[in-house]
Amino acid sequence: GVYKGRKVTNLKSFAVGDNNFPNTALIATITATWIGGGSTVGIIEEVYSSGIIWFFIFLGAVVEILIFQLFSGRIIKFKGFLSVAEILGAWYGKPARVIGGICAVSLSIGLIGAQIAVIGQVCYEFFNIPPNIGILIAAGIVVLYSTFGGIQSVTVTDIIQLAFFMAAMPIVASVIIDSAGGYKELSQGLPRDHLHIINSYGSLREYFWLFVFFTIPSFDACLIQRTLMAKDKAQIKECFKTTAFIMAMFYAL
Repeated sequence: GVYKGRKVTNLKSFAVGDNNFPNTALIATITATWIGGGSTVGIIEEVYSSGIIWFFIFLGAVVEILIFQLFSGRIIKFKGFLSVAEILGAWYGKPARVIGGICAVSLSIGLIGAQIAVIGQVCYEFFNIPPNIGILIAAGIVVLYSTFGGIQSVTVTDIIQLAFFMAAMPIVASVIIDSAGGYKELSQGLPRDHLHIINSYGSLREYFWLFVFFTIPSFDACLIQRTLMAKDKAQIKECFKTTAFIMAMFYAL
């Protein structure tokens, strides 16, 4: 990330790059942005504790991506702008820009706080590093390359991250199943209620409204930024559709 960010010389290049990213890079950075603690630790925890219905609930996020791409053609018209706050400022003046900036930063702080909490827990589970130390090490690395090269650094590390995810998830699943004694031992030892699509923790109507909630596009700053990185409307729409397909496979896995 630091190496790729060495040529960044101005704020536009730092924030949205040169609008010359290939589809592969855009798809990777959108997908890696979408995959976080909720998409990994969160869905596994919910499926285990509350039933397979949570897989279908998380598919609402795939619908969200597809809905977002419908709006991406309008967002790309603001190419040349660097942030949500700047777009709001152009339409509604400086007060809207300030309020929009505060809201975007506040949301980002909350999201990042949740993600680095997961990083700390993963470091503890896999490497026996105390969570606080794991957070300092892992978050420190991310802050270093992100600050040094901006979106250029983030994009190249997102490509590597996505490649690791796609390779690691099947490998980890295979190792865990093998450690459990194989599929036969796993199925025999699995509590019967874990095989139910819906268990006693909630009603179908409650789960339906959860699904609907997941489909609502968030229009957060990261997705707006990824949209502004694209060359044109056709490219960003294609990239979001591909991301939706990848995420559907990821959740199923």
